[in-house]
Amino acid sequence: MNKKRTNNKSEGSKKLRAPLGNLVYPDGRPVGVLGIKRIIAERKQAEKLYKDVVELSPDSIITVDMKGVITSCNTAATRMLGFSKDEMVGKHFSKIGCLRTSDISKFSKLFGSALRGKLTKPLELTFYRKDGTSLLTEVRVGLLKEGNKIMGLQAISRDITERKLAEEALRESEEKLIVFMDSAPDGFGLFDSELNLVEINKVGLGMFPAGTKKEDVIGKNITELYPNMNETGRYDKYLEVIKNGKPFFIDDVVPHPKFGDVHLAVKAFKVGDGLGIIATNITKRKRAYDRIKLEREVYRSIARAANRSRTVEELCELALKGIQRAIKYDMADVMVYRGAENALFSAAHVGYPEDLYRRTIKRQDLKEGSKVATQATRKRKSIYINDMKTNKLTSYARDLIVKYDISTLYVVPLFNRGKLQGALEVLTTGDKKLSKEDHEVLDTISEELAGGIAKAKIEEQLVTVKDAFRWLSV
Repeated sequence: MNKKRTNNKSEGSKKLRAPLGNLVYPDGRPVGVLGIKRIIAERKQAEKLYKDVVELSPDSIITVDMKGVITSCNTAATRMLGFSKDEMVGKHFSKIGCLRTSDISKFSKLFGSALRGKLTKPLELTFYRKDGTSLLTEVRVGLLKEGNKIMGLQAISRDITERKLAEEALRESEEKLIVFMDSAPDGFGLFDSELNLVEINKVGLGMFPAGTKKEDVIGKNITELYPNMNETGRYDKYLEVIKNGKPFFIDDVVPHPKFGDVHLAVKAFKVGDGLGIIATNITKRKRAYDRIKLEREVYRSIARAANRSRTVEELCELALKGIQRAIKYDMADVMVYRGAENALFSAAHVGYPEDLYRRTIKRQDLKEGSKVATQATRKRKSIYINDMKTNKLTSYARDLIVKYDISTLYVVPLFNRGKLQGALEVLTTGDKKLSKEDHEVLDTISEELAGGIAKAKIEEQLVTVKDAFRWLSV
């Protein structure tokens, strides 16, 4: 009997030792009884560490079982929601009143996706505290496993109310900035540190070809938007503004598909890590200055012509040469009015072929009034023809107009103190056209030229009288 007991004990010991032999450390050493105790102690220590981490987390951490019943929650969860642990643990997450009805379904779908092993994105949910106040949270969900078995879910919630308020305030500020930018009379562009366009207002967008949308230019580098940026050296200067923060000023000319060359006063300044550019359209100011400059130059030419000339013809010839230096025309003439014959006679001309001169400007009777110059003097108003080849008023010389490729004509009647003195005609050929500023200059100096002609006529009469009475000095 004793022998059998001994054998049984040894067999029992073998049965007890057999599974222990299968427990090994990662390095291959058998675990043994002390090893098991050590594993249990390490596991308890890990669980305590996990609980400490969960408890100290600033985020709300709630675990639920497979039925949605809350199994645990940390202090941050009670502080966030205002419920005690006893009021939360053991209840279904939908029954504690912290979620609005619309968000309960979102939360359930999030749990369902997590249980099916789908990767879930953070979900923004509105929670209600016990006192009824609300807060916006960002919720992340993960699985709780024991081995390969899913035991439940863990929801980590972070209060993002302040962040959302800050984002909303920033969004409102950006919207106000955009409204301000779009209502500004100047073009404004905002670039990042590498000079990629971040924002642009309506005026700035209008400096691009018609039909350009904001999404067509946002994100593009300034060298893509303005291909000549490197050639002019402005690219490096703009980078220097970002580097040293010192503003940069420059006058620029940008070709516009609708308005022609647009003159801009550009200011570049540092904005955060990037660059801001304000472009003020000074085209009108520039053109007004150029117009004044032209007027002064033409006035001086006419004044010099009046002082140097002894006859009306000489005055008109000098005046046309002076006008041509300021306004680049191809042909021009001055016709002088002779009251006795009620007609306009050519006093001087520049650039006319002989056959065109004979047919158009040699003499024009005001009674007939079929030609452009006579109509302008009778109406006392300048006439502009922008297509000589098709206009009815120029049909009398259509063949010569086509022959010499004459494109535009501007006729200015010359009146001084209400009296007709003549007419000034200016023509261009090919694609060349007179600008609006050119028209304004010619209109402005017309009275000065008419006054010069009137003065020259009087001087001619005095010379004639002097010659007639020369015998008195003999």
